[in-house]
Amino acid sequence: MIEQVAISQLNAAKYNSRSILNEELDKLVAGIKEFGFVQNVVANRQGNIVKR
Repeated sequence: MIEQVAISQLNAAKYNSRSILNEELDKLVAGIKEFGFVQNVVANRQGNIVKR
C-alpha cells in the first residue's frame, strides 16, 4: 500500500548505521528540489525509515 505522509511523521531508524554529512545533505536537498523524488521513501508503520 502506498500512502503519503508528512515528512514530520518520519523518523531515522536508530538501527541504521548510515549517516550523511551536512554538505552531502545540502546537495541531496538541492537535487530533490530540482528533479523531485526519483524513488519513494519506505517506512514501517511506526514511521521509521526502512529504505531511502
